This record gives sequence, structure tokens and C-alpha cells, in this order.
Amino acid sequence: RTLHGHFTTIPAELMSSEDTFEVTRVKLSGRSEAARLVGKNGATNKRIMNATGCLLSRDEKGQYMEVAGTAKQRKVVDTIFHCILSQSGRDIVVGKDDVKDCCTVLDIPRRTTKMVLGKGAEHLHSIEDEGSTIMFLGRVEGKPTMEGTNHVLIFGDRWGRRYSQLVIMGLVESIVEGYYTKRWYKERNTFDHEGDLVQDWGTTVREISDDAEMSYLIGKNAGSRKKLMKATGCVLARVGALLFISGEGLQRSHANEYVDWLLEGRLRTPVCIDVPNPEARGDVTVLSIPHDCAAYITGSQRSTLNRIEEEWGVMAFVLSKSPSRHLQSWVIIGPPRSRCGAFLRFRNMIELQRPGFVTDAMCEKRCNTKGFDIDYMIFEGREVAYVTGKEERTLRRLMKASGAIVRTIGQGCFIAGDFAERSRCHEYISWLLIVMHGGKPQIDARDRSDVEEVKLLGDQSHQLCRQLETGTSPSSEEVEAIVLVGKNHEGETCAFVCLHEVELSSQGRDRSEKGRAARLIIQWLRDQRQNTTPDWKTNSDWMSHQACPNDSNWTGNTTECKSFKSVGSADEGKACEQKENHHSAKRPKTLYNQSWPQTQSWRSEIPDAVEDPPSRTHFSRSPPVIAPAPHPHPLVPAPPAKSSGKGWSSRPIECDRSSLRPRSPEKPPKRAA
Repeated sequence: RTLHGHFTTIPAELMSSEDTFEVTRVKLSGRSEAARLVGKNGATNKRIMNATGCLLSRDEKGQYMEVAGTAKQRKVVDTIFHCILSQSGRDIVVGKDDVKDCCTVLDIPRRTTKMVLGKGAEHLHSIEDEGSTIMFLGRVEGKPTMEGTNHVLIFGDRWGRRYSQLVIMGLVESIVEGYYTKRWYKERNTFDHEGDLVQDWGTTVREISDDAEMSYLIGKNAGSRKKLMKATGCVLARVGALLFISGEGLQRSHANEYVDWLLEGRLRTPVCIDVPNPEARGDVTVLSIPHDCAAYITGSQRSTLNRIEEEWGVMAFVLSKSPSRHLQSWVIIGPPRSRCGAFLRFRNMIELQRPGFVTDAMCEKRCNTKGFDIDYMIFEGREVAYVTGKEERTLRRLMKASGAIVRTIGQGCFIAGDFAERSRCHEYISWLLIVMHGGKPQIDARDRSDVEEVKLLGDQSHQLCRQLETGTSPSSEEVEAIVLVGKNHEGETCAFVCLHEVELSSQGRDRSEKGRAARLIIQWLRDQRQNTTPDWKTNSDWMSHQACPNDSNWTGNTTECKSFKSVGSADEGKACEQKENHHSAKRPKTLYNQSWPQTQSWRSEIPDAVEDPPSRTHFSRSPPVIAPAPHPHPLVPAPPAKSSGKGWSSRPIECDRSSLRPRSPEKPPKRAA
């Protein structure tokens, strides 16, 4: 997701109707090349994928790099690979044909290069991450270079390249005043790439001489500028006293109008704007808010309102004219889906302050329209709390899995999106409600691309259900998907991962979030099969008696002994019997006045019912009496012969104490619980 709030999987200028999605392999000469292409923690690999829309992966042996994408995409990736591998020891030189598509060349003064790069190229990488681009310092073959300048090669889609270019221009202009603005005043040069000026794309430049007005438009940490970009889809950047607005024609006209609204409302107290006939406009949404709820929605120093605006990529203004003295009129500007999400969020906050203000006049509604619409369903009892989840986690997973906008208000739920998104969301909610009431939904995932099926064996379904109820499922934190246990078309108990994704190729299924969630569940089930030891058997006191300090294979850890196989293996019972016999001769016969519970053998697979641990009251009624053991070291005080009655006294173990470090008499050793 780029800064303007849209998913840019494939740049539009790289995709045509005759292009097909194919996979090619690039030979790597050694580990050094692979390390450069992947980068630290895979950062370079991610930037290449964000800039080109390709899918990159290495084979198992690390000898090849697989590139999946269209022909034009793969060509851009080859140029980027050439630039990365040419960075060490020599200048980066690319041909004119290589920079024809998806590359912008910007000249900067050589003395500003360090400021643009930053320490360890951190500043350059931050610009790349914000604009989903990748940049290099180099030159184009056959293109003249002015003395004392460097060229910045910017790869990515049109929006991201323009954003990165204008941000660098603003930084350079703040260091070398007039470097770009003089050329604009003289030649009206907007520094656009020639290949980008297609269809309705262009740049509008506004001159704002008042520094206070420019600072108000940019905002603190460029917050207002970023919200304007998300709301309009344009690229806005300050270059000296000029405001560059790049985008399509309708987007630029809206951006100019919103800038005028901001500058007009700045001079009023409280801040409000005038919008003639807002209900007739298609780019704004009107919202009526009670006066006593306005402060709650705005928050301290506009903090709550700013958070909602950043979350949905919109901007909200108060209208100067109100419908009544008890209500305020607000307008929300931004893309249609973002406006709908913010609108429902505001209505939810109003309902929390004024119960019934929104839901009293609502009734259930389900639309059959194919386009964007809003459904409304009513819950009963605690169903709304179950669908919302703790800290709205289930609600966020529903939105991510179905692609719809979901918001619970009172005892109802609003579902916004197109017909397919709303239908998926209704299905997921019905499955969740069946699980809440103790049942298992019947799900047929054979012809569905949004549901992944993982078969469960034995008691695994009960364990996974408990994990899902407590919110500690293997995919709850790492993947935003709906995971539930149900029956497949054959009546078998399975785990279902619900997540709708647009797959670009046959390899996309393995690289998707849904596939990753399924792999996490499979790995978790394998771990559960191997780890079948009850918690009470991992107690340090129990394991300390099972460990053998005199064994040559003992590593010093009381929870492991190399002479025996780990708990959960196929020969568990036999190993435990050997261990018991091995220690019976070395254990003092006068250690306890009653026998310790004997070791039981465990099956390698998860049993249907795990044996219960021994009751602690069995020992609390008659605490064991421990016989005093010899203590050869003079600085180690002997433990008491009898327990205190409140718990277990420390039990000495026969071992070689010559390796123990002596302790001072003032600090006696801690007694075991």
C-alpha cells in the first residue's frame, strides 16, 4: 500500500492487454550477488517488488532468482538488478531504452548529495518506502550532465516516482535556494517525465508567498499534506514558495478547491468552511452531529479526529451553516470507500455518546445491487460483542478477509462494499455465529478461492478451538485472517482459513497471506504432536530427580539428559523405564517416607485425554520428611531436616559438589518451593 492509500501491485503503465504473467530465472554468480539483491532483512527485495509489482524469490540452493511478472516488468527488474550489482567500485550507467519506462531522471547539485542520501542512505530509503520506489545515483548513456551535478534514477510507478522526485526537489531547494524555482519562473518547467504525460495526467503549480499559509497547508510533520494526498489522490509537495500538484485533471481541480477551503477556514474561529450545496456534490459526504458529541469526536487538540482521518485517508471540515441549533453539519472529503468508512466510524462514536440516536430508526436491509452499497443486520444478545472481538480484532479480520467495510453500531452491523464483498462478509459472520453457539459450520471449500482447508486429527480440533477462543491461535497475530473449525463437504473436521486475495499467478497461492496462515496452523499442529508432556511433568523439582548429575552425558541442565530420547518420541515408554531403572540405584532409599509418582509412558501422538497430574493435597496432608545428607563443602549450609508444613522443603540430590561455587555464609542458598 503506497502513501496515497491504493494498492499498486502492477503499475498501469507496465500492463497491457496482450501481456502475460510469466516466470523467468536469473543466474546468480555467488552469495555476494544474492546478498546485494536481497538486502538487509530482505529490504532491497521488498523495494524491488513494490517498485515493479513483480514477485521475487530464490530457489532452495540460492543459485537462481525467480522473477514473476509481465515482459515489461521483468525488463525493469533486469535494469534494477544491473544498477544494484554495479554499485560497488564503479559508476552506474544505464541506456536510454532502459529508462524509457518507469524511470525518472532528476539532476541534483553534487554538494547536496549527502543531504539527500542521509547517514547510511537512511533518508533516501525512507523516501523510497513512502513512495514505493527504488533510487540510485548514476547517469544515462548519451545524456549530457552539467558540471557539478549528479543524476538520481527513480524506478517505480508514475505516482511513486513523482512523489519521490518532488520530495527530493523540495529538499534541494531548501539547501540551494532557486535551483528549481528559477527554472519554473523562466521556462515554466514542471520537471515531469515525458512518458508520464499521457491521458489527463499533468501538474498544476500554485505560488504561495506567505510562509505562514504554506506551513499551515503542509502541517506538522507534513500531516496536512499527506491527508490531502490521500483524499485527492494527487501528489502535493512544497518546492520553495511553490506548491506542486500532480495528478489527473479532476483530482487536481479537487485539490485546488480543498486548498482554498483550508486557507479560508484558517482565518475563522472556530475553523469552518463554506461549501455551497454540499448534498449535490459527488466528492463529499455530509454528516449531522449533535452539539454535545462534537467535542468527543474531535478529541483533545483534534487528536481523535486526526487519527480517524489518517486511518481512512479523508479530511473532515465543519460547515459554517448548521441545519438546527442542536446539530452541526460536517463534510467528509476523500475517495468514496474511505468516506463511507469514516462516516460509519463517526456514527459509531455518536451512538456511544447518544444511544439510539443512529439505530432507533434502522431496520434490517440487504441489497442486491452489484455496485457499492450498504447492508444492515441486527444481532441478538452477545453476538455483537463476539463479532466485534477484543479491541475490534475480529472486526478488522472480517474487513481484511472479505474486502468489505464492517462496523458494529449498537446492536447492529453495517456492511459496505460491492455485491461479492458483502456476500462474503455475510457468510463469514454466519459461520462465526454458529461457532459462538457451540456448533461447527458446514463449509465446502472445493470451488472457493477465498477459503483454505487444513484437516485436523484426533484431539487437535479441541486444542485449536481453545486457542481461537483465547486469541492465541498460531495465525492470530501474524496474519489478519478468519480462522475457524468446521466440517468440510465429506463431514471431516477441518480448520478453515478465510481470506480473499487477488492472485496474480499459480505461484501466488503459496505466497499469499492465506497460504501463510495455513502453513502456520500446520506447523503449530506438528509442534503439538511432538510436545505431549503435561505441564506438571516439566516441573523443576520433578525433572531434577529425573536428571542424573553423575552421568557423563549430563549437560548441567536439570531438564534434559542426553542418555534418553526426548518426551513425545515413539520409544517414550521404554526410555522412561530405562531412566527410572538407571536412577533407582543412585537415589537414596531414605529420601522420602512415601513413594514418588511413577513415570508413565506416553504415546507419540496427541492422546484423547491427557493424564491428570498428581494432586498437591496428596503431599500437603503428610509432607515428606527428608533425611539429612552429607555436605562436604564447609560454606554450603545444610538444609533443615523437616519441612515447614506450608510447602515442600528442599530435597538434596546426590551429586559431585566439587564443581559448586562456594557461597558466603551471610547469603544462604534459596530453598526450593
